[in-house]
Amino acid sequence: MTTASRTSQPRPDLPRRKRGFTLVEILAVLAVVSVMAGLLLPAILAARRRSVRALAQAEVRHLETAWRGYHARYGRWPNGIEPDVAYPVTGTLARLLMGIPNEPDNPDELVFFSFRRLDRHDNPVNPWGMQRPDPTTDYFFYVQFDAREEDRIQFNRLGAAETVRQPVVVWTLDPNLPTGDTSRIVASWR
Repeated sequence: MTTASRTSQPRPDLPRRKRGFTLVEILAVLAVVSVMAGLLLPAILAARRRSVRALAQAEVRHLETAWRGYHARYGRWPNGIEPDVAYPVTGTLARLLMGIPNEPDNPDELVFFSFRRLDRHDNPVNPWGMQRPDPTTDYFFYVQFDAREEDRIQFNRLGAAETVRQPVVVWTLDPNLPTGDTSRIVASWR
């Protein structure tokens, strides 16, 4: 008997070794991966919420700076601004900051601010607006001007009555928080 014939014939007294994983091994790995995902997912979502809120905070501060630049350039606020009135930064107010031609309140067509996100009507939206577009939720930025030129604004939103010692304030609302919660306001003066 040669060596080649000896190795080609399986021996009946030895059990055959199968290749692969058993069902129990696969289920154990799936259970470990599921537990790890369950532990990490809430932390990842919380970090994402904090980062979007930080982005909103930066944008409202930049918007306030843009409006201050507008006032410094032209020596006035846009025409038709009333005291103690909050305006959404949409339409004409947004076009003023973007330097779009044919706006009488920005005759030099200067770009004071470039918005990161616009909705389907070309209105700027806050960082939450493009994540979950929901027609029942408000995703706009708001601005209130010191139309009396007193460096004082009465801010009263969501039960948060404050006197802000600034010529302009900008804010938006965090849709992840309850409707009446005052911490929902992401403001340029805080």
